[in-house]
Amino acid sequence: SFSYLVLRYCGEKDLGLYGIAVVFQQFALLFTNSLTQIFNVKSATHFGATDSIKRSFRPLLLPTFLSVAAALLLACALCITATPFISYLLPKYKGAIPIIYILSLAMPILALGMPTGLLKTALKYKLIYIVGIAKVLSVIVAVFFLPKTIVWISVAVVIGELVDVVLGYFFLFNCVRQ
Repeated sequence: SFSYLVLRYCGEKDLGLYGIAVVFQQFALLFTNSLTQIFNVKSATHFGATDSIKRSFRPLLLPTFLSVAAALLLACALCITATPFISYLLPKYKGAIPIIYILSLAMPILALGMPTGLLKTALKYKLIYIVGIAKVLSVIVAVFFLPKTIVWISVAVVIGELVDVVLGYFFLFNCVRQ
């Protein structure tokens, strides 16, 4: 698991800092995660009515764009507010600030992945497993090649999210073309 990698290369303190950073990131992602859940249900309904990934993909373009825009704004707000908040209220966790900045880069990437949920809706399990395995392997490979600090391990997580979205779109576009 990811926690094992952090413990092995960075130690307990950095695992705690990473945990705090993830809490802040997840708080900032509440709005975009809600949008994703709403539109996953709508796309599933649309897919059920049309049985077409292509026709279910198009209605997700505008919500995805809006979700990415919101994620960018929320990521900026997180970066602006995290430093003073942690510095004054949680000074023991100042080391989490650079991790929060890096994880904020993942926020628009995660929002961009909204349409890839169609692969689950269309029951493309083989493709979903390939994407999941590629994501995990990309994080492990990145951790292996990058410096063994919590900041760089956080970069590996962002790389994993990027691989997840890019590969998800690759398979999604292949399904749309068929």
